[in-house]
Amino acid sequence: MVSDNIKAAVSNGENLNNVGDFYPLIDNQAVDILNVSSYQSGITGLRQIGNFAYAYELPVTTMNCIGNYNAQIATSIPNHIMMEVVDPGREKAYSKWNDHIEDGFVHLDNTPGMGP
Repeated sequence: MVSDNIKAAVSNGENLNNVGDFYPLIDNQAVDILNVSSYQSGITGLRQIGNFAYAYELPVTTMNCIGNYNAQIATSIPNHIMMEVVDPGREKAYSKWNDHIEDGFVHLDNTPGMGP
């Protein structure tokens, strides 16, 4: 295994779509972190993959989507550890939302739903 022979954590999965696609990575212990794209898997798929990873005590990162969208989903995934915010236009991605980025963390609004 690659992860057995290097000190860095191995992350993979950004081009995969559903739990079945992620299963071989987990079953073969080929990754340390699952990197999931809501663009590929959608909200439901991302949550299913997150729950699947949680059962195996694997952390999940989210990527490839505007940050406010992923930030809302990430709150429902207990093993979520990091989120990629796509540029250019990070500021525009947050301009219609009440969420804000401070010290590298997204602070979500406390109103219902995903914002205006």
